[in-house]
Amino acid sequence: MYRYGEGVEQDLEPAFSWYRKAAELNYAPAQFHTGTMLADGRGTPKDVSEAVGWLTKAAEARFERTNEKLQKLNVSYVENKAEVENYVEWSRNWDLNLPSNIRFPLPSSSDISDARFRAQLGAMSTRQSASALEQKLIETDPSLFDGLSFTIIESGQDKVVYRLQAGPFASIQTTRFFCNRLDQSLNTGCLPLQTLH
Repeated sequence: MYRYGEGVEQDLEPAFSWYRKAAELNYAPAQFHTGTMLADGRGTPKDVSEAVGWLTKAAEARFERTNEKLQKLNVSYVENKAEVENYVEWSRNWDLNLPSNIRFPLPSSSDISDARFRAQLGAMSTRQSASALEQKLIETDPSLFDGLSFTIIESGQDKVVYRLQAGPFASIQTTRFFCNRLDQSLNTGCLPLQTLH
């Protein structure tokens, strides 16, 4: 949340500190983010050598995208060491995405009043940050958001927060499925919600 200014002011130093704490507990996504922040000098002084160490740990734990970052740092591919029971190597990468209207079916017109489920994609300190997150998500994986609408909801009294949401979804189950798919493809937070309207 500190890294992207979600619900708090953007501050890269505590963002790096929290990533590093989780990385030290062997959490591969945090190892990746610790490594990238070290490599780029974001929230911490630039240290490519230490960055490579953290990125290597994340790659060995099969965290996607890590080898791409290592290659940008001119480090050779790291073989995954994590043991996976009954691991089957696919002969090719398959695009198993179904259209959004099949994956996340909308209710019939008679049930539309019951469609009170949305996915919260972020809580930002400014409307511009929420809009920027929306654009980034759409650009990263447009097919995932096909047929969904975005809403920015302003909430809070003392400190205003702008919540970016997508939907509607027919049920909490389809909202959870969408969030799981989003987290797998974009490695971001997603919260299934039942809305009041």
